[in-house]
Amino acid sequence: MIVFVFPYKNNDSFYIAPDTVICKEQDYYYPDEVRTVRVVPFVYAKISRAGKCVAAKFASRHYNSIGYGIHLKPGLMTRAVPREEVEALCKYCDNNLYLGALSERSEFSYDITGTPTIADLDKAVETTSEYVSLRVGDIIAIESEPIETVDVVNEKQIIRYKDININIR
Repeated sequence: MIVFVFPYKNNDSFYIAPDTVICKEQDYYYPDEVRTVRVVPFVYAKISRAGKCVAAKFASRHYNSIGYGIHLKPGLMTRAVPREEVEALCKYCDNNLYLGALSERSEFSYDITGTPTIADLDKAVETTSEYVSLRVGDIIAIESEPIETVDVVNEKQIIRYKDININIR
């Protein structure tokens, strides 16, 4: 399984992350250098049919489940860190992507302003499949605007978003 992530306000490019970024627990253990964590919600689709060069009008045939999730990204660091290293931590740090429950495409509700729509997911499937073959089980995520920044230096925190609860340790 591969995770394709479209960053906030950049629907023309994406990055590929391994499946190790998906957290299967409720605990998030951040690297020692991290002082703050940015909470970035996203909408994701799970691919249910393989494809290559899928047009946007046929994209809905390649996924039937949509859900919300949270991407935890390191913010401020305790020491000066090169930008490339921070970017790598943000994108590829293990267990920093939390997936919520999936809903059928027809039952999915958009109750947050600025949330990516089904048309955005269709465009993301089209863009992704131009460059790589989609396989069953792959995840395509489109990030929304960050909702908060959590200070993790002094205390443990609990983040709640939709049906996701995360313990920051």
